[in-house]
Amino acid sequence: MPKLTKRLVDALPPATKPSGVVCWDTEIRGFGVRVFPTGRKRFVLKYRTRGGRQRLLGLGAYGPLTVERARELARLELAAVIEGDDPAAIRQEARDAVTVGELCDLYIEAAEQGLIAGRGGKSKRPSTIATDKSRIGAQIKPLIGTLKAAELTRADVERLKVNIVEGKAARNIRTRRRGRSIVRGGRGASTRVLGLLGSICNWAVDTGHIAENPVKRVRRFAGDQRKALLTAYQYRCFGAALTVLAESRNRNNEPRHNSVGLKLLRFIALTGVRRGEGEGLRWWEVDKTGTCLALTMT
Repeated sequence: MPKLTKRLVDALPPATKPSGVVCWDTEIRGFGVRVFPTGRKRFVLKYRTRGGRQRLLGLGAYGPLTVERARELARLELAAVIEGDDPAAIRQEARDAVTVGELCDLYIEAAEQGLIAGRGGKSKRPSTIATDKSRIGAQIKPLIGTLKAAELTRADVERLKVNIVEGKAARNIRTRRRGRSIVRGGRGASTRVLGLLGSICNWAVDTGHIAENPVKRVRRFAGDQRKALLTAYQYRCFGAALTVLAESRNRNNEPRHNSVGLKLLRFIALTGVRRGEGEGLRWWEVDKTGTCLALTMT
């Protein structure tokens, strides 16, 4: 068979074998064009690695790729083989590389096994993991979940930040009879999601999934959380208001407001616990002797 040229490749008839037939070039050993029964033609390169394994590397389809350009690519790939590389294996590794979405799943799996340290070096709480899952499913996966984790760049993260602010992943859908899934954007959401993504990428660097953290140099918006501390006078007013509400009665002399709820508000104000901690408090967490609470990790 002579050297592959445009005229020769154009004249090749459709193959009769289901797997196709390869027409080899006489100038570059291992370079050829595979012809399929449909008439489609694709350039290939056959070579052996230093370890002696035979590989067949696809170079591209004829048409978008000319014979001359395919020949150049074959020379480049063969040069890489001489230097010890395995182009086919490199491509397969790239195809098998985890996506950002898959990386998030691996991170959550490790967190659930207690392998991700949170604040204070302790394992993440189940409630924190649940929040992480929500942010991953609401913002990270819909916007960048299909990108290869190893190829994630700072520009991708910057684009993610802008998309979250603009509400590109916002939704308000019904999930069950009396439930809805509401996702909003905004600067606060962007800051929180980038914080989580940065932690995921730090873990990915430590575990060898990626080489560096692309979130590191991305500037985040200032947090929008507000903390208000009541003064002694405000506490007195709050306590007086709770007393008035507790004593309020309707025309049937029944309490107008839920007594348990009012007591819980007073308890939270006096102890400083979170609402969820107050609602889930158990008697064995109450240290009457030491007049303190021994809250468990949840």
